[in-house]
Amino acid sequence: MQSAQANKPLLSEQTPWSLEEAALLIDVYPEWREKSGRELMEFSRIISDMFRTLALDKGYIITEKYRNVNTINSQLTNLMLLFTDGEKELTPGSKIFQKAYTLYRNDRRKFDEVVLNIKNIIGEKTNTLASSENIAAKIPALPIDSTDEAEPVTERAQSDPTFREEERDKITLTGKIPWSLEEAALLIDAYPEWSEKSGQEAMAFVHIVSDMFRTLAVIKGCLIDEIYRNVNGIDLYFRSAMTLFTDGKKGLPNPPKILQKAYALYRNDRPKFDEIALNAKNLIGLNTNVPASAPALIETIEADSEDELPPPIPPLPIKEPVRREEPPTSVIPSAAKPRSKLAEIIVPYVRECGLAGCSMTDMHKKFMPYNSLSDFKQLIEGENSIVELPEDRIVHRDNIVDVDEAADAMLKILNSHFAQFDGYSNIHLFFDAAQIELHMFINDNDFDDEETIYALAKHFFVKEGCGGRPFYFSGGTHIWKQEPDYPNTLHGLLINRARRNGGFLSGEDAESFAQKIKLTFAGLTQVLQLQKAAFLQYEKGEYLLSEALGIDKAWELRIKKALDDLLADAEFIVPRDIRPEWYRCLPPLPGGTDWTPLLLQDVLKKHEAVAYKAISAMSGQRYDILCAAIVPKSSHLESFADIVHSWLRSKWGLPMNTAGEALRQLLCESGMISGNELISNMHKALVDHRFAWRDSNKNLTVLDK
Repeated sequence: MQSAQANKPLLSEQTPWSLEEAALLIDVYPEWREKSGRELMEFSRIISDMFRTLALDKGYIITEKYRNVNTINSQLTNLMLLFTDGEKELTPGSKIFQKAYTLYRNDRRKFDEVVLNIKNIIGEKTNTLASSENIAAKIPALPIDSTDEAEPVTERAQSDPTFREEERDKITLTGKIPWSLEEAALLIDAYPEWSEKSGQEAMAFVHIVSDMFRTLAVIKGCLIDEIYRNVNGIDLYFRSAMTLFTDGKKGLPNPPKILQKAYALYRNDRPKFDEIALNAKNLIGLNTNVPASAPALIETIEADSEDELPPPIPPLPIKEPVRREEPPTSVIPSAAKPRSKLAEIIVPYVRECGLAGCSMTDMHKKFMPYNSLSDFKQLIEGENSIVELPEDRIVHRDNIVDVDEAADAMLKILNSHFAQFDGYSNIHLFFDAAQIELHMFINDNDFDDEETIYALAKHFFVKEGCGGRPFYFSGGTHIWKQEPDYPNTLHGLLINRARRNGGFLSGEDAESFAQKIKLTFAGLTQVLQLQKAAFLQYEKGEYLLSEALGIDKAWELRIKKALDDLLADAEFIVPRDIRPEWYRCLPPLPGGTDWTPLLLQDVLKKHEAVAYKAISAMSGQRYDILCAAIVPKSSHLESFADIVHSWLRSKWGLPMNTAGEALRQLLCESGMISGNELISNMHKALVDHRFAWRDSNKNLTVLDK
């Protein structure tokens, strides 16, 4: 029955608007424009329900986003552009809305005829929708809310198991299904534990609660849409419960009545509350307070009103409670048993498609239109016989020529790479080797690109677990024998490379290694992420791994004390003036290696606790160019201009007139800069009112203040 439903026309947010729909929105726009706040959103909701119900009456299947409130409100807002001659609001509407608006302005008789036609269809013959509540009253309920529809199904389901299995597929639960008292009680029961969590831990708990509600619905044979008891909905209900538990000091305002009712029982009639919660727990085999891994779903759906809902479809027997140690990513893993029949249909279907396979997206729409694509992918991931390939393609394993031989050959290739590259391979290395070792296999199956061969390897060594234990695939590029303890990037690979070399890495070695494993990068500064703390500049073209230094507070304090002693009688120190023996006061380096001025400079940049800073001649200076001076962070000397001005005043006296190049030579002699540094941009390095440049920046006067 499910596949029969899937063959019905499906309407989504992408479905084009008709002229009648556009005309009706233009007709109601003046009334909508006069509303605001909740009244405006309620008006939009009524229009949305009208369009959606009309589609259902015509036999269409609609998605949650089809003509929903947000869509209606957005379209009405866009109409403001037409009604105000472009002075207000959003982008122009589609051509169909412009056409309808043209009729509204230039041919009102034709426009009224179009509007009247669609109003007659929905039984509304007034000129406007001022009495929009009347329309809402005329919207028929979905089949699941209809006693006339549901009761016969329930009666026959109890007496005719075959009919029950066939008809169960017709029951669809959506985000609009009212919460029952049992559901609300379970959520109230779980709230204290949720309230103690925060961040990712809190969301993980919400995932578990959502999954339990959704899973039991699936186990009972119901179809559920993406909104039904989803993470966002559960999170909102928890935050509404917060309002009740904190007397309105925190949480969302106006908690749902059903939640207020459950909370009132929780506070005023605990035995009754516990009885309701226990009854719900017993339905899924839970006999204790709702644990972190298993807040549960109830059997019946009970409206927050005085109207009775139809008796529920009898639930399938549940021998064991569905429990989870970790938050699930979707409903499918919990629903493995009830989905097995669907898998029995899907797997042969994929096999019949041959090596060409079929589209994952098309299969999702055909077999699971009421679930998300991620749910369908979870189902596919549970089937070892189905191979997921690039470009949304899936094929059956049996349709791949010489598939087992290929798996054996790929294992040999990867083991060879793992031995050569310290447990690592990647898509480029692997494909190059496969083109040699698996030439016939690639040709026979027309698998002639890197991505497909990589996807096959991922299937064999992750999904099937060939080779004893799953290999680790990451980012569509990398393959490790086991999950690495460093970032899954070239940056991480170079960290591992440095570890194997006592913490040191040369630029030449990094480039050579990257070439061997066929990975490219823009530059060492980017790939080593020198702006971060993982690597430190040791010398030009040489780097030191921070983790090899054993950096802690005592390590930083030792450097600070050494600098305190060094600058006891000076405002600043030029790194080139530091004597080699002073570096012996600093913490030892791996292998007894000597400190360098560049290493000290990088440590000061990346470890604020040392409380000193390096001042460079130019902003954004390269990491392998030594700074001009080192000063305490509390110093009044904050820039290169401050350093130069202080030095000139103490050594030469101010004011003074000089040529720019003559000043540069003095700075070279002082050790602040070296070689050709600043040879053409002294005026850019000394942008300060105390340095008055003239003669096209060739000469200057250095002022005292």
